Amino acid sequence: MRVFTLQNSLFFLTIILVSIQFLPLQETNVISSPAEEIFIKNSASTEAKKILNSACYDCHSNQTKRPWFSKIAPFSFWINHHIKEGKERLNFSIWNTYSNKKANHKIEECIEEVEKNKMPLFSYALFHPKAKLTIEEKEELINYFKKMIKSGENDRKQTLEH
Repeated sequence: MRVFTLQNSLFFLTIILVSIQFLPLQETNVISSPAEEIFIKNSASTEAKKILNSACYDCHSNQTKRPWFSKIAPFSFWINHHIKEGKERLNFSIWNTYSNKKANHKIEECIEEVEKNKMPLFSYALFHPKAKLTIEEKEELINYFKKMIKSGENDRKQTLEH
């Protein structure tokens, strides 16, 4: 009977790790219309745009910039899963395709996630130090999102008045 030794285990682990490098990884960046972008209908300060781009866009837009280690399995599977899930929940690149009701719900979720320090994810901020939000940056984002809600309410009032 053959006994697995530490050496055999390491050999098989190495074979597995090398083998999974060849599994295809589906990139999640797709081309979307610039007219669907969040900033088209919801103007933002330069600071709010900068914060969204550095802290949110890699997972919540079609403009993902992947770090070098995202090409190495098993990290690639984990990162790709996070990006795919992030875009399914919220995608700023297709914002203007959302209904008013859906957009308002997404805005409320954004405010809650930022206020409760749930976003950006700790694991993301760990490898993207620029994504870690200061108190001022959080306030800037929250104010931007609240402005979007007010703007949406004003648009609805004007529509009802006409």
